[in-house]
Amino acid sequence: MKTTDEYIAKLGKLIRDFENQEELVREISRHSDFNTYRSTLTELRKGFRENTIINLYTCWESYIKKVFFEIIFFHQDILNNGTFFKKIVEKVVKKNHLASSFYDLDSSKMHLSKNVITHSNNMNISVLFEMISEFDFSKEDFYKYVELGIRAEDYPNVILLDEIRESCPQFEIDKNDNLEVPRGSNEILKFYIEQIYMLVKFRNRLAHLDEVSTIWSMEQIQAMSKIVKSLMMTIDEYLVGQVLKKYVESSTNSFSFKEVSVTNAFPAIKVLEIDPESTQRGRKIDTLYFFAKDRKNNIYRNIKVEKMRNQKGNKCLNIPKIGKCSIEISCIDLWTLKNTKEKVFIYEQVENKAPLVLNVEVTDFY
Repeated sequence: MKTTDEYIAKLGKLIRDFENQEELVREISRHSDFNTYRSTLTELRKGFRENTIINLYTCWESYIKKVFFEIIFFHQDILNNGTFFKKIVEKVVKKNHLASSFYDLDSSKMHLSKNVITHSNNMNISVLFEMISEFDFSKEDFYKYVELGIRAEDYPNVILLDEIRESCPQFEIDKNDNLEVPRGSNEILKFYIEQIYMLVKFRNRLAHLDEVSTIWSMEQIQAMSKIVKSLMMTIDEYLVGQVLKKYVESSTNSFSFKEVSVTNAFPAIKVLEIDPESTQRGRKIDTLYFFAKDRKNNIYRNIKVEKMRNQKGNKCLNIPKIGKCSIEISCIDLWTLKNTKEKVFIYEQVENKAPLVLNVEVTDFY
């Protein structure tokens, strides 16, 4: 989704800037007058790391707020229903401070915003689960997406759990905190819960000027950024997959999802032959997302198109205007390709310029 691409880019810039700052301190420390400025450089490095940790948490929290708002904004027809409205109203009633941003007295309309949908300033994984419940998505399906692995830049390659665990901040829970790990959680999900708890806790200490005895190392900050990035990629695929599942199960037409006719499959070389609709032809392949059903796990997966070829076997960047074409894809080892059963969808976010508003008419006060 657009929000995920945006925040992964922001996260990348944050870490690059941090690494440049660390390199600057190292360069200065090599100078012959280093001892004169030792205490200043120590404070400078500490300040760089503290700011990066705070900004890393801000990136995580802002992403969650925006991506959940984005998914309902672009898919109001399937998500904005009575059940969702009831859950939002119940939340606003419990959280009085949300009322002013939810209800417009002048127009007598109820408005959904990022802060109403995701109000928390302590974005632990438990808050993510609360939002999943409000959207009537499947928590069990989320476990399945998490279990696919800790995602790296070149996904479907993944980072080994033991490998990244060695670089992360050591998990410590405050005596007054109760960290709930849902029943059925796999090792990766438990790891995510613990590490995001550490990020929230450490950010709060820094933001509230509490005394911090030990600041995270450069390697620990880099590892935490990889965890946040992996979660962003996982949540992105999960949210789109959940929306697609709702459209398919309700037989509701969608402007964003278009099913593609699969005419043949070649599992050995990870290739699908497809016959696109007329509306899809001529489109640049890198502007579209392809999703297919993982029949083993009963979830919809994002498949990366490595190459596309026209009927003559020539590589192409755009979907051919005539004839069938073939796509070479990754992640395909997750299910057994059968052209008679395979369901493939092209996903494209169709902009909805209408404001997200819930109109409620009061017909009888009594």
